[in-house]
Amino acid sequence: MKLAAQALIPSLKEAAPKVLLDRWYQDRQNTERVRNRIADLLNESLPQSYDTEVFREKCEATMSLVTDLAKSKRKWAA
Repeated sequence: MKLAAQALIPSLKEAAPKVLLDRWYQDRQNTERVRNRIADLLNESLPQSYDTEVFREKCEATMSLVTDLAKSKRKWAA
């Protein structure tokens, strides 16, 4: 999980097409792009031993953190 977390921010910032648009969390389509990018990254990084439910929980927890950071106007998550 730690390696996935370290790769998350650069991955979201460098995604093409760009996913961290200004106020991305207010638009459903942009929110889904961010959610999908997080799921893709975690799918690549997390151990195969994680079952579907644990994977889903990790994705939702990560999405919640990224959204909270964006709403509090952290610079990296415009």
